[in-house]
Amino acid sequence: MKEVLIRYENLLTQIAIPCIKLLKPGIPIEESLLKLKSQFPSLIIERNFLEFYEWHNGTKDTDNYLNKIIIPDFYILDIEEAINQVESDDIYSWKENQCLPILTVGDEHLCIKAQNGKFDSYESPIIYFATWDYASINPGKQIYDNLLNLFTGNIKALEKGIIYTDEKGNMDIENTMDEYWKLNKKINPNSIYWGRGNLVT
Repeated sequence: MKEVLIRYENLLTQIAIPCIKLLKPGIPIEESLLKLKSQFPSLIIERNFLEFYEWHNGTKDTDNYLNKIIIPDFYILDIEEAINQVESDDIYSWKENQCLPILTVGDEHLCIKAQNGKFDSYESPIIYFATWDYASINPGKQIYDNLLNLFTGNIKALEKGIIYTDEKGNMDIENTMDEYWKLNKKINPNSIYWGRGNLVT
């Protein structure tokens, strides 16, 4: 998984996406494991998922959230903020649904949902959840088949020029939306979302 994340970062660097300068350093696998086990003690937390936080643990604050975007519409949520979401849960049942927010924008999140009792970058689906729509987390709107496919799809989109920078240098897919949707539909055959309208409205 780590090689895929590094490849993605290298491609973003090539087109000078602003978020590159805002990515926080990663944290040791042992540290992220302890933090996640404090909230999900019954789950197996695979190393291939912990490598996500070893790569980068979130995004620095900035006045313009568009500068934080690392995949279309979303930026990385650090593990401390993610755990705060889980701990403050009195409505959304993150623990009950075995979900952890990993990417965010405003009140909308992409979450890894445990599969077969574990968080796994190759097996656990990525679902969409809006805090203003608590019903959306269960059963959840599956967006990507897994974390690997999320980044693999965006790597291919960068390589094909489907993801590009707009006149202000920010990440954009407005002019290539159809191609982006078709690409992700092919890469995520188990996620019925692709082919519908834009996720963030």
